[in-house]
Amino acid sequence: MRPIVAPLLLLLCVLPLAAADVYPTRLFIREGGKYGYIDGEGEVVISPQYDNTFGFREGLAAVRINDKYGFIDPSGKLVIPATFDFAYAFWDGFSAVKVGQRFGYINRQGEMVIQAQFEQAERFSSGLAAVKVNGKFGYIDTRGQWVVQPTYEKAPPFDGDVAQVHRDGKYIWLNRAGREIYVFPSPNAPASSGQPASSGTAKPHNHAHDHE
Repeated sequence: MRPIVAPLLLLLCVLPLAAADVYPTRLFIREGGKYGYIDGEGEVVISPQYDNTFGFREGLAAVRINDKYGFIDPSGKLVIPATFDFAYAFWDGFSAVKVGQRFGYINRQGEMVIQAQFEQAERFSSGLAAVKVNGKFGYIDTRGQWVVQPTYEKAPPFDGDVAQVHRDGKYIWLNRAGREIYVFPSPNAPASSGQPASSGTAKPHNHAHDHE
């Protein structure tokens, strides 16, 4: 009996596509000082009711209700209660949220998986996130463990396997293992992929945009 190989290979090729997350189009609108959402046809699907919103990412959108932030799904259901002082968009399954004066990370179920302990927090990228403690940035993994110790004045999200960090007036190419693979000899480094090397702030990048 001949083994059935071709149909099995076809099935394996199709499964990843079937499992991919597909979210409906949701575009924020503003009416009467409140934010809501329309679909790709321009129909209002979530009536304007939020003080602020940052747009959908990974199927969830941060919204502000009575000065607290939570998350809604594409139907408008509040799936993560509005209990945070601030909340950024989800990246790689994590959102940086502010509790009091510190940032931590929640997962898509709203569970605080990395406790709020950081002065500042970037989005996750390539399994790492830049966070700030005692005035310096380093990188943690998705378990909250230090991969790169906090020694940098500026540290953006990783772009693939590298990030361009800044310390003592110099720009440095850093790999995901935490090794400094190149230090620019002058303060004026060329732009890294997708972001200017001379960025003036170390605020979270590409999280979302406050509309206020």
